[in-house]
Amino acid sequence: MSLARSLRFRLLTAALLSLLVVLGLVGIGLIFLFEKQVARRIEAEALTHLDQLVAAFTVDPTGQAELSRPLSDPRFTRPFSGLYWQIGRNGRPLQTSRSLWDVSLVLPDDGLQPGGLHRHDIEGPEGTRLLALEREVVLDLPASDTPYRLVVAIDERELTDVVGAYARDLILTLAALALVLLSASAVQIRYGLLPFEALRRALEELRGGSERRLQGAFPSEVAPLVADLNALLDQQERMVERARAQAGDLAHALKTPLTILDGLAQQRRRSGEVGDTVTTLEQEVDRMRRAIERELARTRALTAGTGRSRVVLRYHLDRLVSTMRKLPGGDRLKWRNRVPADLTVSWDRGDLDEIFGNVLDNARKWARHRVELDAALVGSMVEVRIEDDGPGTPAAELGRIFERGRRDEQQPHGHGLGLAIVRDLVNLHGGRISAGRAGLGGLALVIGLPRAPRIDDTPP
Repeated sequence: MSLARSLRFRLLTAALLSLLVVLGLVGIGLIFLFEKQVARRIEAEALTHLDQLVAAFTVDPTGQAELSRPLSDPRFTRPFSGLYWQIGRNGRPLQTSRSLWDVSLVLPDDGLQPGGLHRHDIEGPEGTRLLALEREVVLDLPASDTPYRLVVAIDERELTDVVGAYARDLILTLAALALVLLSASAVQIRYGLLPFEALRRALEELRGGSERRLQGAFPSEVAPLVADLNALLDQQERMVERARAQAGDLAHALKTPLTILDGLAQQRRRSGEVGDTVTTLEQEVDRMRRAIERELARTRALTAGTGRSRVVLRYHLDRLVSTMRKLPGGDRLKWRNRVPADLTVSWDRGDLDEIFGNVLDNARKWARHRVELDAALVGSMVEVRIEDDGPGTPAAELGRIFERGRRDEQQPHGHGLGLAIVRDLVNLHGGRISAGRAGLGGLALVIGLPRAPRIDDTPP
């Protein structure tokens, strides 16, 4: 079955796409929030360093900027560590942290207010990008009316590195979560589709003949479908029974006039009236009888399979062989039934009588001394082989013995309408039939029937 037509595949695909979309959006949202949080944390750290810088900032009597104490973070003393400070005035740096080495920070002239805080994204040493916090400080000292610009800057790589590491860990976590959720979805889908598995098994039992209707407790979503199927089966059964009854009534209505006509023909022949009229009448009566038999067989074939049950094949064939022994010539033949007792088929008993009754009757008519029956399991089919030691059928004619109406005048060793009926019934039941040369010298017919999964039949 194509995956695109699988309901389980469609549900799993929908679940996977939903998980990818939802977890993707969740991941993007978490990374965005985490980045904002880390940015706030870094900015807060920079502000703390800036406050320390402002607190330690002094000017000597000559106007030279200096720090009364070193800042606490050792990164200020390590060259290009990513954490820097700078003190400037009138657009030029006066004092910088050792971490800047021989580089100074270039700040935009954006008109700071004394005590105000500004945030800048500027270029730092070695082409890095820095987050800079700046504050103007005006000292109450002589000749200090020009404000000083104090800056603390942090390399933005700290932000990107932390966010990148978090994103990688988050992706792995979300991938594991997606796998767990997809597995849970697969379990849920399997559990949700169990009623359809039960429905499939119920249909198999229905087709196998062990049940006449769909049985079982189904969920409310499936129960209407089961009810509709059972209603359809009821309707089909009524239509089949009506068709069989009408065919039987028609046959009965026609057979009576044919019997009368045949009696008249026989009466004229006994009275000595022999001629074309009597012969034509007998031929037409025989032709009409054959037409009735053909139509009855066709009706039975078209309505086959409505009464299936599991049948133990050996016992069924034993009963038919017993019937054959009572027919003319049947008691003189040696009948040998070697069909294993454990082979069962799912079939309509009446149709089995029609099939094997015709085949065994054909063997009875043509066999000289023996008729043998055997069977074997071939895949899901039970193959029944019936052989006789009669004259057989020429190889050139084997492919035509199932044609309708092939009588003795057309086929020296013909088998008439019976084998055509057998072929129709076997085909409509999903079986197969073939003819060949028997090991006994006569005709061998091999009929394949669907096997029943278990035995629940008893010998008649």
